[in-house]
Amino acid sequence: MTPQVPTNTSTTSKIINLKAGQNRSRKTKNKLSKELVLQILFEPLLESFRTFTNPFPRMTEVLRISILACVQRTSIDDICSYLDKTVNARTARYYLSWLRLDSIEKGMNDLLRRDILPLVKNKWIRLIVDLTHVPYYGYAMKDDTEIRKSKAKDGTSRFHVYLTVYIVVRNHRYTIAIRYVRKKEELCSVLKETLDEVLGLKLNIRQILADKEFYSTKVINYLKGLDIPFIIAVPQRGYYIKALKKRRKGARCVPWAIVNPQRERATFCLQCYQKYMKGSKVLGGGATWFFYATYKMQKNPKRISEEYRRRFGIESSYRMMNACRARTSSKNPALRLFFVLISFFVVNLKVLFEWFSRSDGRMDRGSSAALMRLKRLCRLIRSIFERTGEWHCRRSNQQIMAGG
Repeated sequence: MTPQVPTNTSTTSKIINLKAGQNRSRKTKNKLSKELVLQILFEPLLESFRTFTNPFPRMTEVLRISILACVQRTSIDDICSYLDKTVNARTARYYLSWLRLDSIEKGMNDLLRRDILPLVKNKWIRLIVDLTHVPYYGYAMKDDTEIRKSKAKDGTSRFHVYLTVYIVVRNHRYTIAIRYVRKKEELCSVLKETLDEVLGLKLNIRQILADKEFYSTKVINYLKGLDIPFIIAVPQRGYYIKALKKRRKGARCVPWAIVNPQRERATFCLQCYQKYMKGSKVLGGGATWFFYATYKMQKNPKRISEEYRRRFGIESSYRMMNACRARTSSKNPALRLFFVLISFFVVNLKVLFEWFSRSDGRMDRGSSAALMRLKRLCRLIRSIFERTGEWHCRRSNQQIMAGG
C-alpha cells in the first residue's frame, strides 16, 4: 500500500503524485521538467541557505554558483569566469565565508530526509552506518580538532571525516543523515548522537549494518541496548581470530567476547564464513575468511555474509558524491561541509527520480543503471541553472557540451 504524503511536509509531495509517479509509462518516466528540478533541488536549499549564513541581498545567485560548481566538479572562480550578469568570484567567496558550521550541522539532516520520509514510514528498512574520509592537504583553520588523521590515502593522512547514515529499502539507497566527526571524538558518542536522532523518526528498522571501524566494546553494548539486530565486520587481527582460521571446521557460529582497556566486556555471536574468491592468494583471491559480530540474527554464516553485502552500496554513494562535489582550497570546514551537503542532495535527487520511475516502486539491478545516470542529471541541472534568470553564457553551446 502506498503511503499518503502529508500536505505540509515537503515541496516534492506537491509536485509529484505518488500513485501517478508509480504508474508512469516507460515513454515518460525519464522526462524531467525544469520546474521539477528547480522546486525539488533549488528551493529547499535556498531556504536552508538563509539560515546557514547572513541575509545577503544576492544569496540566490551565490547558491546557484555553488550548485553549478558541484555538478561540474570545479571551483567557484571557474563558474564565475564564464557566467555573465552575476556576482564575481570574490563576492561569492565572501558570502560563502559567512557559513556557520553549527547551523549547517543542525539543518542539513532535515534537508536530506525531507522527501524520503513519507515514502518509508510504513516499510522495513536497513540502516547502514559508515565513515567517509575526504582528503585534506593543509592545516586547520582555527582548531586542530577540525582534522582527523587516518591511514594514508591519496597522498595524505589528514582528512575531514563525516559519519553518514544510509537506508536501503526496496533496493533504493538513500542518505538521511551526516555528522561531522572532529578529532578525538569517540565514535560511540558520535554514533549514539546520530542514531538517537534517526530513531526519533520512528522508522521500522530491520537491522543495522556497520563497518569494522565500529567494532568496539562500547558500540556493541550500545547497539545491544537498542535491541535492534546488527551486523558489524570484525577486523582479522589478534591471536584468537587468527586461530579460528586454522581450524578446519568451515563456516560456523561461535559465542565471543571482547574486553577493552577500561575492562568493559561485550558478548556477541561471531559468524565465521569462508568463501572462495577468484584470483591468486597474493592478489586477494583463494579461500578467504570473513568474520561478523551479530546480535539477534540467524545462525547461518553464508546468509549473514550475503546480507552484509547490502552495505557495499554506500561505497557507490561516496563515489557519486565525489563526482559532483565542488573543488576548493579553502580551510573553512563549514564551506567544505556545505559542498558535501549539496553533492549528497544531488545524489538523493537521482535516487528520488528512480523511485518514481518504477511501476511498483521497486528497482532491480538490471534496469537501475538506465533510469537516471548521475552525469545526465548533472548536465540537466547545469543547463537549467545556466539559463535561469538573466544569466548568459559567454561560451558557445558546443563548448559547454564539450566541457570547454
